[in-house]
Amino acid sequence: MEMLSIAGLHNPDGLKRHMEHMDKRIVSPFARPVVNMKCYAFTSKWNWAYGRLDFRKAHFAILEIVPMDNRSSILNPELRYSALPDNELIGESLFPIFPVLWRVDDEGENDVLISKGWIAVKLQY
Repeated sequence: MEMLSIAGLHNPDGLKRHMEHMDKRIVSPFARPVVNMKCYAFTSKWNWAYGRLDFRKAHFAILEIVPMDNRSSILNPELRYSALPDNELIGESLFPIFPVLWRVDDEGENDVLISKGWIAVKLQY
């Protein structure tokens, strides 16, 4: 519940509307191609391990963000943060919305990114 309050989603009606909006704009469009790709457990892996952490510019390589101060849009990080160094702190991640999808190689060392994950972030600026 603390995470929902931080994200501004503690009102049950507001949370329901927000989740319906997220399903329409993020979850459903993301799930369709994943289902069609037939992602088997032995060839693919989902990574949900992006819970609470310091979100840095380098994370944009594998994660799309949903800013909690402006839940209606997805940021374009190339424009907004292009001048910052990769290790620059952008904000605090609150909770994952959808996992990162990887294609597992035979040796398990050089996994290939198939689809970026989505994460809710409380931005610093």
